[in-house]
Amino acid sequence: MPTPQDFADMTEAYKRLSPHPEHFDDFVAMLSGVASQLEGWTDEQLAGVAAPARPGRPDARGLPRLTGAAVARLDALPADREPALRR
Repeated sequence: MPTPQDFADMTEAYKRLSPHPEHFDDFVAMLSGVASQLEGWTDEQLAGVAAPARPGRPDARGLPRLTGAAVARLDALPADREPALRR
């Protein structure tokens, strides 16, 4: 979950970069709705992913970077799962 500072940074970036900064509240509401609908993956779906279990070095936010085979295997995931990973 984002920290208060993460949220402040996201707010600032959206308002600075968006052609419609007044839509920020709608954007957050849409993200909240999508996040509440995530169901996760079944054991069978996870077992079918042939990617290394160890992620790469973290990015500036401390999140793991997907590299090599992990990136290549994103297409193996069901299209309705974790759409944000596909960007």
